Amino acid sequence: MTDVEKTWKSIYQDVPWAKKEFFKKENFDMVDLLMLDGHISDTGSYDIEKWNNLIDEIKDYSLLDRFSNVLEIGCGAGAVLSCLDYCKIHGIDTSKKLLSVANKVLKNGKFHVSEALKIPYGDLYFDLVLSCSTFQYFPDIGYMTKVIFEIERVLKNGGKLVLLDLCDSDKEGKYKEYQIAKLGIKKYNELYGGEINKNLKHLHISKEYIKNLLKDSFNNLTFTKASRRGDENDDFRFNLFGTKK
Repeated sequence: MTDVEKTWKSIYQDVPWAKKEFFKKENFDMVDLLMLDGHISDTGSYDIEKWNNLIDEIKDYSLLDRFSNVLEIGCGAGAVLSCLDYCKIHGIDTSKKLLSVANKVLKNGKFHVSEALKIPYGDLYFDLVLSCSTFQYFPDIGYMTKVIFEIERVLKNGGKLVLLDLCDSDKEGKYKEYQIAKLGIKKYNELYGGEINKNLKHLHISKEYIKNLLKDSFNNLTFTKASRRGDENDDFRFNLFGTKK
């Protein structure tokens, strides 16, 4: 029997880092949600303080209220949206398991099993579209570019775009070195090496590329350093903020 090649989509369908019984819970705290959404891992994790700082950064930039329509692409179990639950929240993800948790945590939210390429909403619907640590799992730059165009379609004029934890292409080599040092070469190869894992690449993005992609449709494009996770020794990721024209 030939082993089936893994993809990020198949991994997040299975959520192998959480026991099956875990999904039967009715109540989830923030550590639970961070774990389920992949923000706690062997190579680096958010602690609650850093997570709250990130949420404050989103709130301060977006100036949301109870009338704001907010969409998260790759919402997972709802770690981000649970902090914005005073708004009208919407989420899309391909993981039915994680969305089952989001529906428990955020009973007033609206969630859809959907690819990022086909956001199931009409034009100019959202006041904020955000994504956290999701773009790194897109298969290639072409896919990401199409997602950006789809975001432009559903975001209101004057609406906010927040993209968090984008892997910096300038730091791709150093990030690999850090992962190997952290995991050890044997564990690294088990996770990412060989034919079965060939699709498990993190998409790294050039700041210049994404800036040029957005500049005709967005004002005030701003880059910030993403939070370092655990004992990371460099700024491997960045955040992007912009306002649709």
